[in-house]
Amino acid sequence: MDGDRCSLEELGPLQLMNLIINFLENVASTSFATQARLGEKNCLRDLYLNCTSRLGNDGLLVNVEGGITKAEQRRIEEVFDELCPPPCIEHIDISGYFGQRFPRSMMPTVVAPLRSLRTLMMDDLACCTELPSGLSQLPCLELLQIIRAPGIKCVGREFLQLNNQQGVAFPRLQNLHFEGMVEWEEWAWVEQVKALPILKNLHISMCKLRRGPPGLAFHTRDLKKLGIYDVKHLRYLEDFTSVVHLDVFSNNDLERISNLPKLQKLVIFKRPKMKVLEGMPALQRLTLDDYDMETVPRYL
Repeated sequence: MDGDRCSLEELGPLQLMNLIINFLENVASTSFATQARLGEKNCLRDLYLNCTSRLGNDGLLVNVEGGITKAEQRRIEEVFDELCPPPCIEHIDISGYFGQRFPRSMMPTVVAPLRSLRTLMMDDLACCTELPSGLSQLPCLELLQIIRAPGIKCVGREFLQLNNQQGVAFPRLQNLHFEGMVEWEEWAWVEQVKALPILKNLHISMCKLRRGPPGLAFHTRDLKKLGIYDVKHLRYLEDFTSVVHLDVFSNNDLERISNLPKLQKLVIFKRPKMKVLEGMPALQRLTLDDYDMETVPRYL
């Protein structure tokens, strides 16, 4: 052990409240991760698991010396499987993970041990092709952030599996942040699936999402702030009946914003192809970039 640093094996007997583990891509064997005995650390509240990022500035996988091998992927998946957090964990931050599947601790058959988890942040997920299927069942999760996951093209139905006790997906989630999922095109969420009943803040940026799913506007009746930034091909935003603050930046294909009866603040930047602004009787503050202000009243 060297000061505040130690090996995974040396972590075993330690009882910690906060733990940061870096350069996990260098772990040669899953046995070292097993010896860390994370699941036995009953005081642990905040956990940070980090690998060196494999993504470039454009959010895409960098092909360095042939890219990531199947053996490397399999090893990092097994290492993260062994680094299963204890039931008391409240905050998890994962960065640079390059497995193709998520750790087993995030699967629906084993999410019960994460019953205290309140915040989950995952950045630079180089190879994951779908989001974890068990997160929606976590009873205390309040904040979920996914940043830079180029392998995800569809947020599918597995993302909104219902909580068996409450009959709703993400029963406590208040903040949802998707950023840099540069190939994301579709969000599958039908109105029959109850989800995100108390969501208050939603941020979506840097993706190819063509439309919001029907369930989003239908079920998020407590949504107050909506931010849409650099979403290619999105043509309209409508029927968010509870939103009071809307930011729209660099969405160059956006043509229509309508039926936001409680909207009080609207900010639009970077010249979208806006044709219709209507159905906002409560609007108090409007900020526009590169518009002829004399033409604005005809929209409202």
